[in-house]
Parts: sequence; C-alpha cells; structure tokens
Amino acid sequence: MRNKIFILILFVVLLTGCSTSNEIVNKTYDVDVEINDISEAFIPAAEKGVQSSIGVSGYVRSNIFGTWELKSVGSGVVYYGKAVLNDGTTIDDITETKERSDVNYYLYRAITNYHVVNAASRDVMTKVYLSKIDLLVDAVVLGKNIYEDLAVVEFQTSIYIPIISFGDSDKVKTGEIVLAVGNPEGYKYADSVSLGIISNAKRYVDVDRDLNNDGRNDWSGACEYLQHDASINSGNSGGALINIKGELIGINTMKLVDTSNTIEGMGFAIPINIVKKYINDMENNKDTEIKKISGKVFSLNQVKNKELYDNIPNIILPNNFNKEYGVYVYNSNSFGLNNGDIIIELNGNNIYNTSILNETIRNDVYSSFNWLIFRNGEYVEINYEVE
Repeated sequence: MRNKIFILILFVVLLTGCSTSNEIVNKTYDVDVEINDISEAFIPAAEKGVQSSIGVSGYVRSNIFGTWELKSVGSGVVYYGKAVLNDGTTIDDITETKERSDVNYYLYRAITNYHVVNAASRDVMTKVYLSKIDLLVDAVVLGKNIYEDLAVVEFQTSIYIPIISFGDSDKVKTGEIVLAVGNPEGYKYADSVSLGIISNAKRYVDVDRDLNNDGRNDWSGACEYLQHDASINSGNSGGALINIKGELIGINTMKLVDTSNTIEGMGFAIPINIVKKYINDMENNKDTEIKKISGKVFSLNQVKNKELYDNIPNIILPNNFNKEYGVYVYNSNSFGLNNGDIIIELNGNNIYNTSILNETIRNDVYSSFNWLIFRNGEYVEINYEVE
C-alpha cells in the first residue's frame, strides 16, 4: 500500500545549499455560450486575487556573525490597510487615496500560514515580497494560531495594494469553480493563478501540530478544510483561494501526496469563516483558548462496527434510539454531557463523528453550547453556558 502523507505547501530552502474530445448534449436546455464569455469571466477574479497577494519569507541567522539566510517562502493575502498621510493623519478607506500625492506610507496586514513564518526555533526575520516592484520589505508577525495554522503579518510600503474582500465559506458548494493564487516554487513564479473546483466543501482532516516548537508533534486533532483541485505547490502556503467574484474564501495550507507521486488535485484550504474567528486575537497577539471535550467519545459507526476498529468498548445502544448517526459519550462530563449520552447536534450542526464534534467545539464562538442529545430513552435539548 502506498504511503500517503499530507504536506504543508511551503517552499523550503535547505540551509546546506541552497486529444481527445467529448461531446455533451443537453436535451433539456438550449444554451448559447461564447467561449470568450467563459474565458473572460475569470479574468476580473484573477486580477483581484493577484493584486491583493504578497510573498512571505522567513530568514534565520546562519552563523555567529549574524548573516541571515532564507529558510522558507510562502504566500499571503492583504485583508486590511490604512494610509498614513504626510501630516500624520490616517485614512482607513485606502481606496480614497489612490490618486492622492500626500500619502507618506500604507500600513497593511496580511493572512498567511503559521508554518510559513515559523521558519525555525532560532532568531527569525520575516519579510514580505511585493512582486509588482520586485522588492522585499520588513514585516512583523502580530500573532498566530498554531492549531489552525494561521498567522497575521504587518508591513509598511508606499505602494498601493487593494484589499481583498471576504466571501462566505459556509455558502461554498461542492463543484464551485475556484482560483488559487500564490508563489509556487518561490518568487520566480510569483502571482501564479490556477483553476479548479471545490472537491468537498467541508472536509475534516486529522493533523498534527508542534505547539512548543521543539520539533515534535504534541497535539493531534481534526481541522475543517475546503478540499479543491486547483493546482498548488510548494510556496502556495498562506495563499488565497478565491471564488469567481474575486472574494477570499480560503487560505491554502497543504496538499495530499504519496511516495509514488500518483495522487493529484487534492489541495486543502482553511475556510475563511474559520479564519475570521481568529483574526482579532491574532492581531492582538492573544492566544485563543482551545475548547476540547475530555474523556472518551465514539462515533456510532465505531460502536456499530467495533470489530473493525481497535479499542472500542462493548457499548449497547438503547433499543428505542433510531438515529443512524451521532457520537456516544463513553466517559466524559464536559460541557454538560453525561456518560451514556448520544450527541445528535451541537448548535444546529449535525454531529456525525468525533472529528466533526471536536472541530465544532474548538471553533465555536458562542457563549453557550446547545446540544440535542439522546439521554435516558428520549431526545432532549440542553443548553450549557460556556465559562
């Protein structure tokens, strides 16, 4: 069996050296579409994505003399900016300044991946790359969220950069056309755009994280992603995934590969609605408190097919339980739950397995948990206030 691995799509520089035809006939509709119309439909979206995209580089000290060497190259997308005028006043809507001559500089913030800016445990210097003028400028990392692999960087420049508009990733559908923007294989291919579709609008993937930067993974959990088949490669990490309106719907972070290189078109982006939950904390360098269910829980699939899984206890489901999905609480009293409860919904989200449960809890922004559970032979709703 081939070894399949998820890889972070970060371009890393080692310090040791650096015709066939298919005809489809639609018998219901008579549609007259010009090829040029289809082609030109993507141009405005691509332009928006490219104009708001930057490169992000990580450098480390290579020796005692303080020489900096390139360690990593990724991508980023500008979501915030303000103009600082010559008299010291500021303008938040930078679109008003495009034709002004009294702008001293612009202050921008961009989203990228944590693994892009966390180049090494030693001294790290971050710079952003402005491809339109072929220039690297100093940047600072305002904050990060290691669990979701996110970071916010801030930088100054006299160059006007349009701000990307956020879409709604909860409304993204499987089959929707998307564009990926970034710097595959580094800045020599800066601002590359690739086309694809959403392969799965809500894919849960188990990932590992090194929380204390000691080179060892010390946290494992499920994260929610937009799976897509737009081509992404090393250097696309932190880059934009946009819809055909040019709206940012995700941040590209990793792809699935195997040792024989036969897997193609399996890229993953962090949904922008999840990103938005953490932007304020990252801007203020605040560690987001991670909520996690304690004890043991098992999906009903594991319970009903325990012979196919390891270490599943002999759980007997109630005779009058008639749902085909849910999560069984085997040993936990978290968030108002009792042993023997079967979780059906959390805050209106169907809970099909433990990955969905843990991801929903971690990214929940409500002050209370509204559970629909099966307890003592009946379906009940329970409201638990989060402390």
